[in-house]
Formats: sequence, structure tokens, C-alpha cells
Amino acid sequence: MKPLSKSWTAEDRLRVVAAFLPDIQSDIYAGRYSALGRPNITSLQHVIHETGETLEAYREEFERAVAAYEAKFPLKN
Repeated sequence: MKPLSKSWTAEDRLRVVAAFLPDIQSDIYAGRYSALGRPNITSLQHVIHETGETLEAYREEFERAVAAYEAKFPLKN
């Protein structure tokens, strides 16, 4: 996996958003949307709009989510 950059580029943010979307969708269908500790639409808004400094506090969580997602769905360049 390509690491997320310290500058939190648009690409980095999009990778995190993409990693969260399948969980959000499955949570909606399972009736557990917005359960404590689960990503939701507000989580995506934060990833898109927060400062890089704020996102750094969640780096480990984001890197785990991106690694799991990209292992399932490898990027094809």
C-alpha cells in the first residue's frame, strides 16, 4: 500500500473516503448506520474538510481502513 502523505492531498482523502464507503453501505442495509465507532456520512465530510493536522490524529485508523480496502480492491493504474 502506498502510504498516506503528511500533506493530506486530495488523493489521500479520496482513498480514505473510498475505504469507508463499503462499510457505510453495509451498515445502512444492516440497520446499524451511525452505530458508535462506525463511519458515516459525517465521517466522510470530516475527511474531506478537516485540516491535515486534525487528520493526523486519526492516521492509524485511516491507514488500516485504506490497507484493508485496497487489499480487497487493488488499484489498477
